[in-house]
Amino acid sequence: LRTIHKEQKEIFGFELGIHGLSYRVLIPLFHKNIYIGALEFGVSPQKIVDIVSYILDIDGTLLLKGESLEKISNVIQYESAKIKHLPDLLPKDKKYDEIMNQDVYKNDKLYTIYSFNITGYDKSNIGKFIFFSDLSKDYQNYLSYSKKMIFYFLLSLIITMVIVNYTFNIFI
Repeated sequence: LRTIHKEQKEIFGFELGIHGLSYRVLIPLFHKNIYIGALEFGVSPQKIVDIVSYILDIDGTLLLKGESLEKISNVIQYESAKIKHLPDLLPKDKKYDEIMNQDVYKNDKLYTIYSFNITGYDKSNIGKFIFFSDLSKDYQNYLSYSKKMIFYFLLSLIITMVIVNYTFNIFI
């Protein structure tokens, strides 16, 4: 709060405080061009993970800077309700800054991993949101849809040939 009172400019970012991590937005308030205070909004990272997981139907978590996946049970403070396989999908020796967007094949399934850096007020990197999606279902749906489309195309072609044949008495 001292920074916004001093600079009187909008400040936003993640803050790792004594009560945990939160995303905060501080907006200066003016009345007749005189600074009268600041308005603060905040949201928990858990809420961000839950909203993204719900809207995009993907799982997610937050990994704080400097932690490795080896100690993931101690590291994850915020995760989506469905998360079960994230620790198994990434190499245990990777630190958060080594995790990038990638595809992972595990147990005959394809997963895509998305990672987004989170920054604090001072624009320093303090962690990473990691989301992952099981693309195996989508790929199976794609294959099923493709097979149906090929079937309908061939059926349409045969019906068209039969109609042309009987209409014009042309044998193909």
